[in-house]
Amino acid sequence: MNTDQCSPPLPFISRAHASLSLSLSLSLSLSLSLSLSLSYLSPLSSLSYLSPLYSHLLLLLLRRFNNAQRAHQNYLENLPAALLLEVAGGLFFPRLAALSAILFLVGRVIYGIGYRASGPSGRLLGAILSEIALLVLLGATLYGAFEHAGGASAWVRLFQSSAQDIEAFVAPYFK
Repeated sequence: MNTDQCSPPLPFISRAHASLSLSLSLSLSLSLSLSLSLSYLSPLSSLSYLSPLYSHLLLLLLRRFNNAQRAHQNYLENLPAALLLEVAGGLFFPRLAALSAILFLVGRVIYGIGYRASGPSGRLLGAILSEIALLVLLGATLYGAFEHAGGASAWVRLFQSSAQDIEAFVAPYFK
């Protein structure tokens, strides 16, 4: 048996679902790369001993560090929702969820590059792309859950049976 080859896929996981694990891994890799870029820039915050001649340069470097830090923080704020929607939407539409996750990552990379280069005004295109991806993931999750639950007729039955249960529970108190 050749151990250099990848083992065959698990029989209960489709290749489309396997692509979800790839996009989840890429999401976490982006988080790691953004943190590493912060660790590269963080020594700049201790350069206050520089002469006033370099104060303009110091201000530019600190602004760049602040922008990189804010881009990373904004990514971390959006990551839990993106991962949750990717997994939940991927249960029903794995390829759409994986593609949307890749769009989210591309948007966040553009967001981070734009934010670091131009400050808050440079993040618009990346924000739009990542928000579109999140909306697609949300739509896939809601539609998949709705259809998997039985569609509109199942919801009508659910509310009818709930109303009957409530009526049966409350009736003895109003005799």
